[in-house]
Amino acid sequence: MRSEHGYLEHESPPVVLFDKRSDFNGRVRVVAHGPWRSLRFNDVEQGLTYVHGNWNDAVVIDDGDDGQNQSSRRRTESTAVRGFKPAVPGPRDGEADTDVLGYFYLRAMAAAAAAMCRLDEHLDLTKRGGRVVCVGLGSGALPAFMARKFPTAVVEVCEIDPVVAEAVRGFHGLNPPKLLGPWGDKPVPGNLPPGVGLCMGDAGEFMEKAARAVERGDAPLASVVFLDAFDGAGEVPSHLTSKDFLEKCDRVLAPGGCVVINLFNGPAGSVQRRRLETIAANLEAVVGAVTTFPVEFPVNVVLAARKERADGFGDQEDPRFTRKELKSAGREISKELQFEWDAGHFLKKAYWVETEGGASFKERPAGLSLNPLSGLVNRMGTAMSDEWAREQEQEM
Repeated sequence: MRSEHGYLEHESPPVVLFDKRSDFNGRVRVVAHGPWRSLRFNDVEQGLTYVHGNWNDAVVIDDGDDGQNQSSRRRTESTAVRGFKPAVPGPRDGEADTDVLGYFYLRAMAAAAAAMCRLDEHLDLTKRGGRVVCVGLGSGALPAFMARKFPTAVVEVCEIDPVVAEAVRGFHGLNPPKLLGPWGDKPVPGNLPPGVGLCMGDAGEFMEKAARAVERGDAPLASVVFLDAFDGAGEVPSHLTSKDFLEKCDRVLAPGGCVVINLFNGPAGSVQRRRLETIAANLEAVVGAVTTFPVEFPVNVVLAARKERADGFGDQEDPRFTRKELKSAGREISKELQFEWDAGHFLKKAYWVETEGGASFKERPAGLSLNPLSGLVNRMGTAMSDEWAREQEQEM
């Protein structure tokens, strides 16, 4: 199984391929489990790729002293030799398979963005290409997947940590080039190639430059802005969910486009859920109506806010899409582009969010009419169950 389940069930000893201290995220490591590459900040897993080749004999060098001035230490428990090469060379050995999107939350993010753009008609990524902005590189799996499946799109990534970029380039089988322009001070080159471009720097500065370039007419509007950025403590930096930052995202975003965010989840009333509710209110106030998507492993939840168009979405009664619409669009895209998984499956339990201007937070099944007095309504939504949370705490 080339999925999160397959990764968790893979019977192979962990091998540390990369281990380096970062000024931004603490200890950054890449750990191999057979073909899987796990990116970790301290003890928090942050990314996953699937790499081609026979990696059973892969070893790495121990760079020696682990003192304060030692910038990198790469090791296995047994052997240390220079280099990191597959035992059987081949044209794709060592390269990530960008068809694979292991994490279920990444599948939900990609599915939500693709389906919402398809349903907008002006922003269909399969027909019109477009601009996709990713805040946070992670393992590079999501931007690489989007670039592969939507080859006429330009996918831009902003990453603040050079150690993460080093880990992804060297040990996750991905090597995104440096992309000059569209967010910078110069006009977009007319021959800007599709693919993945990486910009190093703070996301706030990146998005402000991007917004100014759009407003000058030097850069195109974005169809999607993905936000999947966590620090070494497993938290989304607070400035990346502030109204100020989201306003910058909104300035970059095309009418009808969407901001899609991955967040850690929790039971109702928990710190995580209160944070999610605040972010949802900020999204609704700045960008537009919010939809939430549960994830198979409910430690994550995905939020998507759709920006209103000048025509108010014409005859569409609600700017949000129904479960039926999202599921159908996701399934169509999966078949057309030969996803390894059904995007409709990740969208079929969508919820519409109502915050009443930030005064409350309620989720109701997208497009379904239910008796508000029904006890069933109170048990619906994306919050983790108390039982799941207790099981997670016991396992830790």
